[in-house]
Amino acid sequence: MVEKSNAYRLLDSKLCKYFKKQSDKWDPNKHWRWPSICYTLAHKCAYLDCEHYLTGCYSWRGLFHDFSKPFMYMFPWLNEDEIQRRHRSRTPHHVESEMFCSIPHLVEMYIDWECAFLTKPDKPLNAFGTLIHFYPEYIRYMLPVCLALNVKSVSSDVWLHSWHELYKDENKNAKVFGDVLDVLKRISNTYFSQEWALKVKKQYDLGKSITQFNPEEIFMLTILWHSEKMNFEIDYNLVDGVVDQVYNEMKTHSSFTHSETSKVLLHTSEIKQSTYRA
Repeated sequence: MVEKSNAYRLLDSKLCKYFKKQSDKWDPNKHWRWPSICYTLAHKCAYLDCEHYLTGCYSWRGLFHDFSKPFMYMFPWLNEDEIQRRHRSRTPHHVESEMFCSIPHLVEMYIDWECAFLTKPDKPLNAFGTLIHFYPEYIRYMLPVCLALNVKSVSSDVWLHSWHELYKDENKNAKVFGDVLDVLKRISNTYFSQEWALKVKKQYDLGKSITQFNPEEIFMLTILWHSEKMNFEIDYNLVDGVVDQVYNEMKTHSSFTHSETSKVLLHTSEIKQSTYRA
């Protein structure tokens, strides 16, 4: 691991700026492979900066994030759609693979979503926005992670795509909002304590897949994972209070509303402090 005090600020590097400039040249009717490779490499810089911001270090998982995609672009018999399909079906940080089975897999998925807007103009959403727009069937797995790593993003006031059902269809909006509220209620109704958390962690350490845990357990396991990474003690009373506050605010609404200011700004030279730190 890189020392927690050492952030490379890859997004500000000349190399990343070159990647972004080249990726802007993407044109499906011309030579698109090099711009596509640069698009992936610029995203990789954003991923690593976001990982450091959230955890204070770079992991091997982060260093090898999307490692296979630039190489697949070198195969002339694979078109871009096929490369995307193969990548998404074979990597645990994409829900399409159905291979995620651990907290690190969910965290990698979260960071992948959270940092996308930094280098991908076509993907202006943070992790919570990506979840409710495109993967609402995975709310039970990923909402607890959003709540554990960036509680402020879990809100009724979010950035909505004007072409998406959440924006255009009131019934769809209310349905997804209700699913979020149901999971928040479960987590809010849980009494968090160190004893309970250690029992959950013991089951997880036995090798059970994360898909076998309920939302409140995934939430707690994510905080435990984060506390180990960042070396902080958890204030379990604070956990209860913060979750209750989010749920009580959300239940006063019945649907998501659009906000132009709900995107997350990452201060990549800093390290984000956990909301649940003692």
